[in-house]
Amino acid sequence: DPECVGPNVTVPGTSITLTNYRYGIDPPPVIPPASHDLAPGSTGRIMDPSYRNPYTQQINLGFQYAPNNFSVIEVDYVQARGLHDDKTVNINPVQYFGAGKGTRPFSAAFTAAGVPALGRIADEQSIGRSYYDGLNVSYRQQMWKRFTGTVNYTFAKALAFEGGAASFRNTATNPFLGQFRRQDYGAAPADERHHVTASATWNLPWRFEVSPIFQIGTGRPIDIQQASSNLWGFGSGFTNPHAVVPVGASLTKPASYTAFAGISGTDYVTCLELGTCREVSYDNYRGPAFVELDMRVGKTITLHDRYNLNLFFQGFDLTNRANFGSNLHNIVTNFDPDPSLDTF
Repeated sequence: DPECVGPNVTVPGTSITLTNYRYGIDPPPVIPPASHDLAPGSTGRIMDPSYRNPYTQQINLGFQYAPNNFSVIEVDYVQARGLHDDKTVNINPVQYFGAGKGTRPFSAAFTAAGVPALGRIADEQSIGRSYYDGLNVSYRQQMWKRFTGTVNYTFAKALAFEGGAASFRNTATNPFLGQFRRQDYGAAPADERHHVTASATWNLPWRFEVSPIFQIGTGRPIDIQQASSNLWGFGSGFTNPHAVVPVGASLTKPASYTAFAGISGTDYVTCLELGTCREVSYDNYRGPAFVELDMRVGKTITLHDRYNLNLFFQGFDLTNRANFGSNLHNIVTNFDPDPSLDTF
């Protein structure tokens, strides 16, 4: 916090500046007594009186079919609905447009009651929701011609509002436009639309054994955000708002966003009103696909017909691929010398 450090900040209870303070030599800081009054502009968090425990509704359907005595096919459908998930609602934001610009909804009430006007108030409400639907198809084969293998394919969709149950607090990016805006709705952070896993074990001659595991999956979602954490000026409590881009900007080429970054919140409000720009929706972009190959090669040696010595080698990520998931640069700035090199 820039207000807590600097050459002119003094240590509480002393006249010594922080830069000249000597720990263990100078008098210890004096902690001021606790106050029962909140200072003007204080922020806080409350539990909503109607808060209730979250729960999920789940449906599972599946069947198995054995085409022969050494293999089986399975198909399963899973549906889960998260209800009454926690959602943080800013009930006292700063009005950023219109006649009341710069004021908070409760400021007049605080003044009339003769108490300090508070800042942002986070109300924990149980109004969040999340959705998951998944279809799993797998084939398993057991020891046929020295081969055992499993192939599993999952087609799934996990959706939520600003992270849903997978994200702490998940505050709406604009409390004045509603808690469940279309722009705040998208894929959950761990969503993978397609995922294939294949594993096998070959029992080869001379007691060699080879066991590879191969995985490939759709890239994880990335939330493209604006560099400013308080772009609109209402103190939302949300880390960063959605990126605002020109109408017609390609969502598959986020490098084009940089040409529109860095202007003020007022400029964004104006262009949104004129329809020349728009917000990028939550988690609308996908990172690179996940690809990984691991393998184990073993050799069994029998000693004196009584003991077995097993030698093995294990290799991980044999494709030598960097799987970053969603841990990629996702902040739009105007300090990009070469947008073609963006690592979105």
